[in-house]
Parts: sequence; structure tokens; C-alpha cells
Amino acid sequence: MDNYIFTNRKRKRISIQYINRRLKWIFGKYRVKTDNPSSHTLRKTFGKRVYEVNDKSESSLIMLSLVFSHSSLAITQRYLGITQEQIQDVYLSL
Repeated sequence: MDNYIFTNRKRKRISIQYINRRLKWIFGKYRVKTDNPSSHTLRKTFGKRVYEVNDKSESSLIMLSLVFSHSSLAITQRYLGITQEQIQDVYLSL
């Protein structure tokens, strides 16, 4: 038996499309401002939080790169919206 994080009452897998529809409804209900809420929004938010909680460290980028299965740190940085200037600011703040 497959183990899914999100299942319905019959213990069947919930589709990504259903999750995305529910997220749009929830974001609307609570007036959360975002362009297009989806399961991908949660993934990116997870990555940004991990990066911030770990003081924007390079080791957190490496770990996130592995978690996201990115082929390089540059892709992870772009994915999280980290610019080169922000990276330099982290080094300068030491």
C-alpha cells in the first residue's frame, strides 16, 4: 500500500488539482496575498523558511538543493529568489 500525506476519507490519494483548488479557497478566505496559490507555493515557502531559520547559510542552500533535487546551488538560489547581492550582504555581515 502506498503511503500518502494527504488522503480522503476513503484513504485514497488526493490529487494535486484538488489540493490547489482548496489552497486557493483557503488563501481567499483568509485574504492571504499571493499571485497564484498552489502546492508549489508551500514548497517554495518551506525552502525560504529553512534558508532564513538557518541564518541564510550556504549549508542550508546545499541541503535544500538536495531536498529539491536541483542540479546546482545556482538553481536553488534562483528558485528561492536569492540574488547575488543578497548573498554578498550575508558575507559582509559577518
